[in-house]
Amino acid sequence: MSFKFKLKTTNLLPVKQPQKPLKILAIDDQTVILDLITAMCHTLNYDVDVAESGEKGLEMALNRSYQLVLTDLSMPGISGLDVAREIKKHKSDLPVVMLTGWDVNLTDEELAAAGISKVVYKPFRIEQLVEIMKLYLDSSTLS
Repeated sequence: MSFKFKLKTTNLLPVKQPQKPLKILAIDDQTVILDLITAMCHTLNYDVDVAESGEKGLEMALNRSYQLVLTDLSMPGISGLDVAREIKKHKSDLPVVMLTGWDVNLTDEELAAAGISKVVYKPFRIEQLVEIMKLYLDSSTLS
């Protein structure tokens, strides 16, 4: 059973044009993690770029526009902590969420000074990462 209702179109508000998808950068040396993040972002209608090294991720973060960076801590070459420090120097308002399977022996103050907004420990639940992404992306759209 279905119902049809006639609508008056004279008092309707103008339709909002769809916004550009929010842009995320994911940096990790594990392809499986990048694939997972990419799938999650596409499901949530976020645009995502990926980098398989800290060097490549840092170059992308500094030369492109993102609303959020997700980075692994332990990678060959430049660590995620070093990536966050460099991003903070040049784009202090860009939130960086660190993903790690290692224990981070830094205080919240030290993490914030390094440019880390949040730490997520691997293995993480997909819902946990989605919640964090939405938190930072929703707040970036308010600015």
